[in-house]
Amino acid sequence: MRQIGRVIEVHDEYALVEVSRQAACEGCHNAEGCTACIHLGDKRTTAKADNTLGASVGDRVELETPSGTVILYAAGVFLLPLALGAAGYALGTLAGDGAIPYVCSLIGFAAAFGIVWLTLNRRAARRLDVKIVRIIEG
Repeated sequence: MRQIGRVIEVHDEYALVEVSRQAACEGCHNAEGCTACIHLGDKRTTAKADNTLGASVGDRVELETPSGTVILYAAGVFLLPLALGAAGYALGTLAGDGAIPYVCSLIGFAAAFGIVWLTLNRRAARRLDVKIVRIIEG
């Protein structure tokens, strides 16, 4: 996945780059924007990027994130909660009737988000998945 941004801070090994979030409804014909776009508010965010090209503050740069990384994050955020919720429900049906399967399903669902949060934070602290691949203008 490639994206354009502007460098706002430079550190030893990395740079903080301000990028626009890409919404699913970008380019929509609705001039006012749909409800989802209106509620997004500020569409800018920052990314911590590997700065091997030596970009400086104010440079406009092109960023790249490997497709495999994006797919891994999407699977973690979308599929893991479904899988653990279903597993919780299945275990709950073995444990008893009534509300037990539903409570176990909710516990599995919530546990998935805890696992994703811990895993992604540790991964982000250890490595840079985003890389500056081109300096467009200084």
